[in-house]
Amino acid sequence: MIARALILIFLVLVCSCGPGLIFLRKLGWNPVEKIAGSIALSLILLGGLTFGAYWTGLPSSLYFGITAIAGALTLAALPDWWRLLRSPRVLRTIAPFGLLVAWILGAQSVIRHYSGGDWCCDWVEHYQRTLFFLERWPKDFLFINKYPLTARPPLMNILSAYFLGNVGKEFALYQIVFSLLNVLVYFPCCLFARMFSPRGKRLPALVAIFLAFNPTFVVNTTFTWTKALAAFFIILALWLYLAGWRKQDVIRMSAAFICLATGLLIHFSAGPYLLFLALAYMTTVWPWRRRRVRELAIVALPAAALVAVWLVWSLVGYGAAATLAAHYTVKPQDYVSALATRSGLEENLTRISLNVFHTFRPYLWPGAPDDTPLRLLIDRAFTFYQENFWGAVGLINAFVAAWLIGSALWSAPLPRRDRVFWAAFIPFTLLVGIAVNEDPSPTGYANICLQPLTYLAVTLVAARYMTLSRGVRILVWCGLFTDFVLGVALEIYMESRMQLWARTPNWDWKEQHQLVFLGDLLRRSAPSIEIALVVTSAFAFLYLGRFIRLHTPETDCPPKFGRPAGSSR
Repeated sequence: MIARALILIFLVLVCSCGPGLIFLRKLGWNPVEKIAGSIALSLILLGGLTFGAYWTGLPSSLYFGITAIAGALTLAALPDWWRLLRSPRVLRTIAPFGLLVAWILGAQSVIRHYSGGDWCCDWVEHYQRTLFFLERWPKDFLFINKYPLTARPPLMNILSAYFLGNVGKEFALYQIVFSLLNVLVYFPCCLFARMFSPRGKRLPALVAIFLAFNPTFVVNTTFTWTKALAAFFIILALWLYLAGWRKQDVIRMSAAFICLATGLLIHFSAGPYLLFLALAYMTTVWPWRRRRVRELAIVALPAAALVAVWLVWSLVGYGAAATLAAHYTVKPQDYVSALATRSGLEENLTRISLNVFHTFRPYLWPGAPDDTPLRLLIDRAFTFYQENFWGAVGLINAFVAAWLIGSALWSAPLPRRDRVFWAAFIPFTLLVGIAVNEDPSPTGYANICLQPLTYLAVTLVAARYMTLSRGVRILVWCGLFTDFVLGVALEIYMESRMQLWARTPNWDWKEQHQLVFLGDLLRRSAPSIEIALVVTSAFAFLYLGRFIRLHTPETDCPPKFGRPAGSSR
C-alpha cells in the first residue's frame, strides 16, 4: 500500500503538471504563468481523455494508455521543463509548494475521521462519484442514497477515477488524490502575490506559510471535496483575464474563460466569477476590439464547447429536468433567477439579506448537550473559520486585507480601469456568491462560493507582510498563530482521535461503508508525524517572527496593487 501511495503521489504531480507545457512552450508567458497554465491544460486533457473513455464504453484498463500519452507529452516537453526549472524564480516557487504538499499530506496522514460542526457526508458522496466513473455504476444510482449524478459537476471525480484506475481504488489513495489536486491553488496565488507586492524572493514561501496556517485551506485540502480545485481555475482565470486585458492578448483571454468553464465543471461555485468576467469582457473589452466577431469566437467558443460536452451527455442520459434542476445548495438557474411574483421577490431578498448578514456575523455554534468543553470549542472555531467570511480569511488577516484593499482603491496610484474593476469585482462576487445559495443558513456561506476571494485575501496579506509596519506585523503574526491553533491544530487533533467525544455522523458513514483512512493505515506512525508537523509549524512561525524585529529592504519599497507584475518575459 505504501509503495502504491508513493507511486500515486508521483503520478499525480507529474501528470497534473507535465503534459500541458508542450502546448504552451512557445507562448510569451512568464515562467510561473506557464507552470499554472500547464497544470490547467494537463488536467483538462486528462479529464477529457478519461471522460471520453467512459462515454465510449472503453475498459478502465485504458487509463494506463492515458498515462502513457501523458508521459510521452511530458517527455516531449522535458527540455522546456528543464529551462523553466533553471529559473531561480521557478525554483523559489516550487520549493515551498513541495513543503506545502508535505504539510497537507502529513495532516491527512493522521486524520482518521472527518469532523466539524454539522458538516457531513459530502466526502463519502465524492468517493462514490469517483467509483461511479471508475467502476461504471448504474446511471440511476443515488449517491449517499439521496442525490443523482447530475446534482454535481463531474470533472474532479473523473480525474480521481483516472488516477485511482492506475494504482487501486482504496479510500486512502482517494484521499491522496484529492489533497494533491486541491493544493494546486497555491500556484495562481503565487502569481497574484507578485501583483500585490514589490518583487521579493520570499513571496512564494510567505504564500505557502499563510495558506498552510489558514483553516479554510487546510480543511478544504484534507476533506475530500472539490471547491479548492475549482478555486485554482477561478483564480488562474482572473489572472489571465487581467493580463490579457492589459496586453490585449486574445490567447490569455480565451484561456481565462476556458479555466472558468473548467472550474464550473468541477464545482458550480465558479458561476458568479464566470458571470462577472463575462459581463466585464462584453462591456469593457470587446466593444473596442477591431475584429470583434473573430475575437469573440476565439474567447467564447472553446469554453462553451468544454461545458457543452458534459451538458450534451447529461441531457441525453438524464434529460433536461435532471440536468438543470437536480443540484442542491447552488443551482445553475439560480445565477440568473427570474423572480416573477412580488412574494417571490420579497422572499428571495429576505433570504439573500439574511445569508449576507450571517456570512459576516460570527455565529456561536450551540453544540450538543453532551459535548465536552474541548469539543464545543473546536466546533465553534470550525464554524467560524469555515462559514464566516472574516474567519475564513483569518481572525486578523481579514481586517488587514480589508484595510489594504481600501487603501489601494482609495489612495494608490492605480489606473482608473483597474480601480473600477476591483471595486466592482469584490462586492459583485461576494454578494452573488452568497445569493446563489438557495437555503437560509445561520452560520453563513463563506465555504461555498467565496473560497477564491478568501485565498486572494490571504495571498494579499502574505505578499504585503514584509511591507507592513512592525506593529501590524506583530498583529498579523499573533492572528495567524491563533488561526493555526484554533482552526488547524485542534481540528486535526479531533479528527485524529477515535474517541467518543470526537464522534460525528461522518464516523457512522465511515463504519457503514468500511472505509479505511490514510490515518488508519499510518496510525503507528502518527506520533512521529504529529511531532514533525509541530516542529515544522514552529520553524515556520520563527521564520515569520524574525521579520518582525529585523529591518528588511522590502519595507522601504512602495506597495503595488492591481497590475500583473512580470506578466511577460
